[in-house]
Amino acid sequence: MNSQKVNVPREKKFLARLFNAIGHPARISLLESLEKGKTPVEIAGELNITRGALQAHLDKLMKVDLIWQDPTDPSERYLVQPLGHETLRIIQKVSRELKIDQLLHIFSKIEASFPKLEDKENIEINVESGFGFSVSRRFYEKAIKKQMQKQKNEQMKKIFKQ
Repeated sequence: MNSQKVNVPREKKFLARLFNAIGHPARISLLESLEKGKTPVEIAGELNITRGALQAHLDKLMKVDLIWQDPTDPSERYLVQPLGHETLRIIQKVSRELKIDQLLHIFSKIEASFPKLEDKENIEINVESGFGFSVSRRFYEKAIKKQMQKQKNEQMKKIFKQ
């Protein structure tokens, strides 16, 4: 198999590294906590991760200049760089625009209704990510028929009331 070098612009390579760096929920939480001025020790306790795992996450954020640590500062504080602040603003904006909280609420309600669903083996929901939701075609068709029957019944009730 021949492997060729793909010519990708520097900006796209940087964006890929940036998205990779913020592509873990712990790193987003870490960046938010650092922005609030918390120390790595405080953050490790909050996120319930080891110092080693925390250091790996910090290193990943530092590689793309989201945070910085002054090597002469004995306090071990990390500073959020301007790019880190802007990245957090964008994450918050995207979260608001996509209404992530509402989506997660809806998905958790669906998950809670699993015992009530007749065809639950045909439904897969990943509430943690908030986006994984698939329904089998048969289940989907049954749901549409049920909805159409409900609408038909409501129309009939209106007709007989007149």
